[in-house]
Amino acid sequence: MPYQPAGYDPDAGEFGHIKPGPYAVVVEALELKYGEESQEPYIAWTFVVAEGEFKNRKVWNNTTLQESGINFPTGFYKSIIAALGEDEGAVAVSEIESTEWDDEETLAEHVGSLICGRVVTIAVSNRVYQGRAQNDVIGIKVYSGDMPQLDTEELAATREATDRPRPKAKAKGKGKKAPAPQGGKATAKGGAKADTGF
Repeated sequence: MPYQPAGYDPDAGEFGHIKPGPYAVVVEALELKYGEESQEPYIAWTFVVAEGEFKNRKVWNNTTLQESGINFPTGFYKSIIAALGEDEGAVAVSEIESTEWDDEETLAEHVGSLICGRVVTIAVSNRVYQGRAQNDVIGIKVYSGDMPQLDTEELAATREATDRPRPKAKAKGKGKKAPAPQGGKATAKGGAKADTGF
């Protein structure tokens, strides 16, 4: 019988939602994708729950690379800072912002090399999308607990069983700088920090 991670619903053909709350998760992967209608680039983050009832379950979050949303509470820059810690994350965001990238794929690969494998805390809520309940990452912050005991063989089996499809579109045009973080830190639009409930 093929490996089926906890919570997999073969009748639904997808993962069911997990209980709302904070979770220690491992940043497993970053993947560049493009919006179906807008064709605007975004980064799809794959997190793996590191402990507890939903250990080894995957949760996804998308972060836009557009200036209008890059500083949101679960946005690209805030997520980088959460994965690397305040000091190292602020330096990384500053370097990302000041670098002229060949394309978005190069940017995504660079950031992935910095943060994949790191542990962060996310706040998960549930929402209904197209008539089905699904997970919604509503907050992300630096992990501050004891390091979870991770089984790398379990993580590898989960990854092999549930990889998302690779993007088909490639970045077009000349390289450009990443949008600037507001106030030097990743914050919600307008510089005010959003209440993520944890």
